[in-house]
This record gives sequence, structure tokens and C-alpha cells, in this order.
Amino acid sequence: MAWYDNGSTCGLTEFIGAFLFAIGLLTQLAGIMIAGKTVMAIAKVHASNGLWATQNGYEYNLILIAVAIGIALSGPGQYALDAFYSNRSRV
Repeated sequence: MAWYDNGSTCGLTEFIGAFLFAIGLLTQLAGIMIAGKTVMAIAKVHASNGLWATQNGYEYNLILIAVAIGIALSGPGQYALDAFYSNRSRV
């Protein structure tokens, strides 16, 4: 069994990524973690069921990937810890 097949690894990746994403710390890394885990979920579970979420497909997972990558690319915003630390280093 490879490390990426382990449910604990998937759960830990999702927990850490979501926590970092929620507080706005290392937002780009958190977005990559969430998107990577979701791509693995599509490949392992949802791909064989088709697109639509009503048949347990990967439609919802594609939305999660789009949101995670979109926020990672646009930045966390002014109230995130990333913005706080970047402003402190300029002072």
C-alpha cells in the first residue's frame, strides 16, 4: 500500500489544508493541498460514477477544485494571516 492510498494521510491532508485555508495562512499551499486531495478523490471514488452529483459523480468535487485554486491564485484577502504577516514585514 502506497502512502497516498492511506485514509489517514488523506484525512490529515484535508484537515491541515482546510485549517490553513480557513485562517488564511500559507493560502497557496493550502489550496494546492485541497485541490490535490480532491483530484485523488475523483480518481479513486467518483470518476466511475459520471459527472452528476446525484449519481455520486464528481460535479461537486470540480467546484471545490475551482474554488480552492481560485482563492489560492487571487490571494486570501486583507483579514487573513498571510496579509497580516506581509504587512508587518514592510513596516
